[in-house]
Amino acid sequence: MAEMEFPFDLVTFKNLIDHAYDGIGIWNKEGKLIYINNACYRRYGVSPEEMIGKNTEYFTTGEKPFWDVSTSPRAFQEKKPVLQKYRSLSGLDVTMITVPVLDNQGEVEYVIQTSRDDDRHLFEYISPMVQDAALGEHEETAENRCRIVYKSAQFQELMKEASEIANTDVPCLILGETGTGKNMLAEHIHRISDRRKKPFIYVNVASLNPNLIESQLFGYCKGAFSGAQKSGSQGLFKAADGGVIFLDEIGEMPLELQSKILHVVQTGEFIPVGGVKAERVDVRILSATNCSLHDMVKSGRFRQDLYHRLSVVELYIPPLRSRPDDLALLITFFLNQFNKKYGKLCTLAKETRDILLRYSYNGNVRELSNIMERCVLMTKDSEIKPIALPKNVFSIAAQQQVHQDYTVTQGSLEKTMQEFERQLVCKAYRENPSSRRLAAALQISQTKASRLIRKYVLEEKSSLPEE
Repeated sequence: MAEMEFPFDLVTFKNLIDHAYDGIGIWNKEGKLIYINNACYRRYGVSPEEMIGKNTEYFTTGEKPFWDVSTSPRAFQEKKPVLQKYRSLSGLDVTMITVPVLDNQGEVEYVIQTSRDDDRHLFEYISPMVQDAALGEHEETAENRCRIVYKSAQFQELMKEASEIANTDVPCLILGETGTGKNMLAEHIHRISDRRKKPFIYVNVASLNPNLIESQLFGYCKGAFSGAQKSGSQGLFKAADGGVIFLDEIGEMPLELQSKILHVVQTGEFIPVGGVKAERVDVRILSATNCSLHDMVKSGRFRQDLYHRLSVVELYIPPLRSRPDDLALLITFFLNQFNKKYGKLCTLAKETRDILLRYSYNGNVRELSNIMERCVLMTKDSEIKPIALPKNVFSIAAQQQVHQDYTVTQGSLEKTMQEFERQLVCKAYRENPSSRRLAAALQISQTKASRLIRKYVLEEKSSLPEE
């Protein structure tokens, strides 16, 4: 039988593979990735150029690897296909099929990997076709239970701090701008803690009725007030017994109620409205705010003793504009999420992605989510072009450019460079308010970060308390 003539040249064939929905990668016998198609944008939020040439360890090591376990070494060693589930950096549950390609001597010359968004029926369909395949189920551990998408050094440090305090009962205050995901971090702390099988009660303090807030939080007894239920009500603190109560926008808590919150924090006890007997609860209190409670204490709008009780541990979520590595990943994550929600297969045009990467996102992750949902909804074709973006994304005023023009006079170069360094350090410290976080953000040692903070931020102070 005559060999069929291959109908494509290499460039055309590569272009076709790059349009495949499934991810396709090829490893050589030295264990290096020599090809991966454009589906990697959807999986990992990075380009093929950033992945090609890397070995197996690059993708599986580090605090936030691309995938949990690499199947290519097993395919090389065992010379048979391997089937594996994993969760990608961008939050996708993926099924990877790894197949070895043998040379004439029966040795593995290449390994081909294909991956697709996980479908529970896929294992049932494909496993009979892959003889002796090792079916690796995605183990549900505390680490991969995380639903927060991140990659940056700042967020890795934040998540490490969150993990360290997860199994303690100390109150924790989560700080950050609106839309950074403070509620998600609180949920994550609960999810990886020993209290995960107990309730997580979310309370938006600002949304509670000012006239009923005490009874909503602490419940009330029979006949406590006009219109009360005959059986009374247990309240949100009692509903959280054994678990976690998360008080979002804690700065909106009425001053007259703060003493009762303080008493619960200190003793674990409270008296329901209309009651005379104290009730006891075993509850961990997490709280969050985008306000400066320190300033509110100074102005008399927040109790100092309550502030110190709630902020035994403070976790600060940096704004999205200071985390470019997370931005690229989150764009990919939300594109996948809304494609799935609306049954589409949209991709981002390069110019659209470039615009999204330059935008400042004053509304942080929440604003990015809204933009991506709009893009998927508004796009009629498969490719999202810049016209689908909201007008404010194109506003020059909305772009927070770091560039600044300096007029350098003769002999003032050193002074000019020092002023630039001062502005850079002060801006970075506002977004990463500790020597450890500043060091991660500027990619310098913590010792140097401490020295720069003393020099430019603290000015008059001679020492820096380390976290």
